[in-house]
Amino acid sequence: MRSFILRSGLLAALLCLIPALAGADNGQPVPQYLQKKMMVVCQDAAAKGLINPVAKVDRDTLLVLLNAPCNQVRCVAVYTLGDIHERRAVDPLIALLDDQDPTIRRIAAHALGKINDPRAVYPLAYMLNNPNERVMVRCAAASAIGRISGDRASRILLASYPRADGRVHNVIGTMLSSR
Repeated sequence: MRSFILRSGLLAALLCLIPALAGADNGQPVPQYLQKKMMVVCQDAAAKGLINPVAKVDRDTLLVLLNAPCNQVRCVAVYTLGDIHERRAVDPLIALLDDQDPTIRRIAAHALGKINDPRAVYPLAYMLNNPNERVMVRCAAASAIGRISGDRASRILLASYPRADGRVHNVIGTMLSSR
């Protein structure tokens, strides 16, 4: 029995690593349309003196732009990192769930759902169940949890469903019905 549990644990750990090793999101260039969108926002912010000019948009640049002083630049960087499923962005995006700007928090939650990394489930669950959080942010957290694979995410949605109200309740219900 003990060796079965050990083997099951090792198998689960390996399965969590496979998406990161499989490589669709490792080393691939940022799609051209996303590079153009990011460059327009960066050029505008640089013209206003909010950030230094950006020479190129790649995955590393996007990670650096998460800390830009311009919220518009940060929003587009967060959105783009989610769109390209950049796994290196998971920890910085989790940190952005505590940002003072609710739009940044909402887009970070959405991006984490797109990346589909189980490390984000508990921070998103905290956001989902925080009654002091804005409804739009809680809805984004519910949607993100619903996009993340695994039993942990399902259990959190099921546990949160009876306590949720209004739009949050509806989003959780939609996410549960799509599983």
